[in-house]
Amino acid sequence: METISLIPATASVFSNKLSKVGPTGSVRALSQLSLRTASARLSTFQRWEQSQNSPTPQALSSAGFIYRGVADHTQCFTCLVVLSQWHLEHDPEFEHRRHSPSCDFVLNRERESRNYGTQPNSSPSSDINLLAEISPVADVTNKDASHSTEASLCKICYSLDMSILFRPCGHLLTCRSCADQLSNCPICRCPIFEKIRAFVSFE
Repeated sequence: METISLIPATASVFSNKLSKVGPTGSVRALSQLSLRTASARLSTFQRWEQSQNSPTPQALSSAGFIYRGVADHTQCFTCLVVLSQWHLEHDPEFEHRRHSPSCDFVLNRERESRNYGTQPNSSPSSDINLLAEISPVADVTNKDASHSTEASLCKICYSLDMSILFRPCGHLLTCRSCADQLSNCPICRCPIFEKIRAFVSFE
C-alpha cells in the first residue's frame, strides 16, 4: 500500500461540472458536494481495470474513494489522500483510517458506527439488502424442520446456533464463542472489523 502526497483531485473526474463552478468555487468543494454518495463515487471507476488482486470498485467507493484514472490510484473525496498499490487483502475502510485518521469522512463513519452499533455505511435499505444476501431463507415445511435446525448451527462447532454477523463482509456462520476466536472471516478471509449479534429465524 502506497500513500501518495495529498494532492488535489484531477480535473478530469469533474470535467463535466467544472464550468458550473464560479471564480470563487473550488474543485474540492465541488467534489465534496457531487461525490457524497457511494454511487456517485462508484461512477468514477468506469475505466478501473479490475484485477483479481485488488478490492472491488464498490468497496473502494463505499470507503470514500474515487478513481483518479491512473493505474490503481484512488483518492478520498473529502481529505484528498491518494492511495495506490492495492491488493486483495487490503480493506479500503481500514486503509483509509490508517492513512488518514483525521479525515472527516472516516470520523463521520466511526461516529455513525458508535451511534447505531453498525458498520458506518449502514442504512435501512443497505441493511435489508445485506440480510437478503446473507441468508436467503426458503419456506421451511414441517418435514424440513431437521434440515432447518442443521442450517442454523454454527459452521465451526456445529453445536450452537449461528449468531454473529461479520462486518464488512456480511457473512453469518458462527456462534459467539467461535466468533471470539476469529480475526478473519473463514469464508472470504476478509479481516473482521466488527462482530454484530444477529437474531435469525430458520423456521
